[in-house]
Amino acid sequence: MELPSKVPLVLSLLCCIFKHNEASNVHFPTVRVSTPLGEIQGSFLQTEAGIQFPAFRGIPYAEPPLGDLRFKKPEPVEKWEGVLDATEDGPVCPQLDAFSKWYFGEEDCLVLNVYTPKLPTKEIPANKPVMVWIHGGGFFWGSGNSDLYGPAKLLSHDVILVTFNYRLGPFGFLSTGDEVAPGNYGLWDQIEALRWVKANIRYFGGDPNQVTIFGESAGGYSVGALVISPAAEGLFHRAISQSGTATCLDLGSPEYSRKRAELLANRARCPTASSQELIDCLRNVPAADLILYYNPSVITADNLPGAPFYPVLDGELLTSSPLKALKSGAINKVPYMAGTTEDEGEFVYNIFPWTVKNQAKETIKANMLSWLEQYGFTREPEMVDQMLDKYFPNLETITEDEARSALIQFYGDVFFIPCTHRSAMEVSKHGVPTYVYTFDHKAEYYSLNTLILKKDSRGVPHFDDIGYLFDAPGVGLPKFIGKDKEVQERFLTLWTNFAKTGSPTQDNRWEPVDPSKPSARYYRFSLDAMDDDRLYSRHQQFYDAYADRVYL
Repeated sequence: MELPSKVPLVLSLLCCIFKHNEASNVHFPTVRVSTPLGEIQGSFLQTEAGIQFPAFRGIPYAEPPLGDLRFKKPEPVEKWEGVLDATEDGPVCPQLDAFSKWYFGEEDCLVLNVYTPKLPTKEIPANKPVMVWIHGGGFFWGSGNSDLYGPAKLLSHDVILVTFNYRLGPFGFLSTGDEVAPGNYGLWDQIEALRWVKANIRYFGGDPNQVTIFGESAGGYSVGALVISPAAEGLFHRAISQSGTATCLDLGSPEYSRKRAELLANRARCPTASSQELIDCLRNVPAADLILYYNPSVITADNLPGAPFYPVLDGELLTSSPLKALKSGAINKVPYMAGTTEDEGEFVYNIFPWTVKNQAKETIKANMLSWLEQYGFTREPEMVDQMLDKYFPNLETITEDEARSALIQFYGDVFFIPCTHRSAMEVSKHGVPTYVYTFDHKAEYYSLNTLILKKDSRGVPHFDDIGYLFDAPGVGLPKFIGKDKEVQERFLTLWTNFAKTGSPTQDNRWEPVDPSKPSARYYRFSLDAMDDDRLYSRHQQFYDAYADRVYL
């Protein structure tokens, strides 16, 4: 049995498939707004109930990261002449389609979208809460475009929604491990977008002092990274990490970052004698070629741990391991929410359904170790022995269904669940109101996993919660009815309540984490009430001990 070479694609097979579909929104006459940067022309969209709202899409928030600005922090966008057309989604950042391996996107991609219930007037003050969405996609793919992240559902709850693109793959995260190219440009893009929001959102009716950042998967990790980053101080006031927190990813070391950069340079026939020569050469490689050279499944075949290019310890934006930062309290102390879907690992299993039935123990162990190493876990063969005992205690008699359930739990634990619980517990110890949840409602009529992967989901996998927050015309998401509609409205109310007040409920249905307790009570969607231990892995202590050994 051999693991697929595409293992690193697991967190990112979602967003790229939507690029060919235009959002099926109904368009109305245009609308204009004046900002210090210039005049912007948007369009009107409408909610499911037929209520129109202004939409401004494809607004540049930074200068195009071209030429010498490739592999550098973003520069603030300059004023423009005339009227900026913001009536359609802007270009996505360079990436590969996860299935066809076609290149698409443009380097001039640092744009954002602003959706507002109403523009401010003398009678309507600029005081609406602002929710800034950070898209997922494994730091390889995706965008903030309206084909997947449509605004109508959230805007029906009287908030402003901002979505945006950030640089991906080598453009966003290549690092030479030194001052020449320290990396994390995609995270710096996120910070620049938040700076833009702080300076300009009042012109769209938003309150710059009521900004909530929220994101899922790589976006959830990004939210967690901004919570621990001194560079993001004062740019947001609440934070929500969905299916990913700062402690869920092993940050790249300078040594591994350098090796990855050299590997890409070799494929592009660029010199590697010095960091400056390497970067100067890569800046002249066409974007499409650089993405094709970088193909994630090829890069990781060279046995370098972790995804090819992702956030690193750069000494400025990220100055220590997330766990160290959280334990020390060196964080942006804002109300924090974090949680997962109940069956996170089922999404992974649906892509890579390898089996353990009738396999030799040493073969399974080798494959588990390969999987762990490719995601940055250190080489600890004894840890894999313990995992085998925990997840597959009865290999000789295990059934296919039992093996499937065990693998789903393994995937969910490795990538999402224990690290989410650990992050929430650590944040809560510093006087920060912290809320945790599990999204365990299995929709009767809807599953994004089914729509995308064409496989039936037995549980509630990674990414299935997104359709409750956003319109997704790019995948033909149906309207919710019945119990699904009830849960959707509750989901939207909880999230927008948090953005408005810092608490998801105005009663005790969702209690904050009590840091004096050994584990967090959490809100369970299917019950609309608190619960004690279903969200967290029964192996929580095992993962906590591992994190303490490696990251502290």
